[in-house]
Amino acid sequence: MLRRGFTLIELLVVISLIALLIAILLPALSAARQSARQMQNSTHLRGIQQGFFIQAQDNKFWMAGVDPNNVDLSGNANSAQPTFLDTTDIKTGHVFGGLQAGAHVSFRYIVLLEDSFAPPEYFISPAELNADMQEWVETKTYDRPDTVPDSRFYSYALPEIATSNRTVPGRLREWRAEANGSAVVVSDRLLSPSSNPVGNNPSGNIEIHNSLWTDVDSDSGWNGGVAFNDGHVDFQQGSLVEDAIYKGETVPGAAYPGFDQIFSSNNDGTTIDMNARQVVANQGVTSYSNDPS
Repeated sequence: MLRRGFTLIELLVVISLIALLIAILLPALSAARQSARQMQNSTHLRGIQQGFFIQAQDNKFWMAGVDPNNVDLSGNANSAQPTFLDTTDIKTGHVFGGLQAGAHVSFRYIVLLEDSFAPPEYFISPAELNADMQEWVETKTYDRPDTVPDSRFYSYALPEIATSNRTVPGRLREWRAEANGSAVVVSDRLLSPSSNPVGNNPSGNIEIHNSLWTDVDSDSGWNGGVAFNDGHVDFQQGSLVEDAIYKGETVPGAAYPGFDQIFSSNNDGTTIDMNARQVVANQGVTSYSNDPS
């Protein structure tokens, strides 16, 4: 009895159908994978926000880094010095960039980590590509004399609550567990900004940033997770939030009425602060234009 096999045409049709199915399914699988990573990212951000909130209950409702007995909201020269912690509890005896250690992102995170308010793995984004990223370990020293704190154990930005030797009053008021529920607590960081202002350059387009989630080649604009003081997390397009948050520190111009730039460190929205563009390198924080991620 003769056995009939597949003809060449039939094989080609089957192969073509399989190839078509793969072409259809791969984007869907990729989108599902991306969605899962974003959900994991939101879990990390919410966990960090909750860590700050819980820690604040024993710090007169001020979140990590602030000395609750010496808060100075004036924003005058040297107002940052009594406001922030600078003790052996956060492994430092040095002042970085004119600021006590508690004003820096690294040491605000270390406050949470040392007392287990959030697990070390939460501080690394699921989108992180940098091979130098390492989870925080209690036995490691994370500060070095005459330089900036080591940032290799975290992916996320915190609001800049002080700049140079001054507090940033609007943001410092919001660095409090019982403050405005819409205040930003933690977000994905900036990554190699392209067209956004650098320094005091108001002509730049403040909506164009990059993040670990951005298609850098297309200059598609910043997108990332943002955790707010009331505990909710948004994965949003663009780094603008409603201007009720920072009490007057708003984005300039009619193009953005009613919004704040969450990465701005001044009152007119033109300067992008260092806390937002923390980057990871072998020797700590480097120029954000050279981010190795």
